[in-house]
Amino acid sequence: MRRTIPIIVMVTCIVLGSTIDAGPITPQRDAAADLLRIMGLERTMMAGMTTMVDIQIQQNPTLGPYRDVLLKWAETFMTWDAVSPELIDLYAGTFTESELQELIAFYKTPTGQKALTEIPGLMQKGAAIGTDIAKKHTAELEKMIRERAKEIEKATQKPEAGGA
Repeated sequence: MRRTIPIIVMVTCIVLGSTIDAGPITPQRDAAADLLRIMGLERTMMAGMTTMVDIQIQQNPTLGPYRDVLLKWAETFMTWDAVSPELIDLYAGTFTESELQELIAFYKTPTGQKALTEIPGLMQKGAAIGTDIAKKHTAELEKMIRERAKEIEKATQKPEAGGA
């Protein structure tokens, strides 16, 4: 029993602390929170952490030995409790309460549920398409950057004295 009381007090402080920090409770914020719940954003965000870390490592292989550190950092600091109040504010500031209710109604439908399931994969595949196209045209980008560098260098050079 003595161990139970401090645990209850700690959990109560955490719960009260997170509700106090979350900002004023309004119908619009409630609707935004409901939408995020229905969208399964907490689950998606947490699952996405591993993907984000793996993408970072793919882009910068020297981070490979630190994968476990990056994941631990993400699990410690990029928590739903840390992110959700700001996401709620973001959605509440972007959509009216009526629009949020419409989104909630949509995401409760079979099509809405399918969209929630399929859109992350579609976005990932879309990003891969963009990456492939960019890779095919890297040489053109490098040429354009070299040309701009020459323009900048020419514009910043001081005129030679006595060249009149």
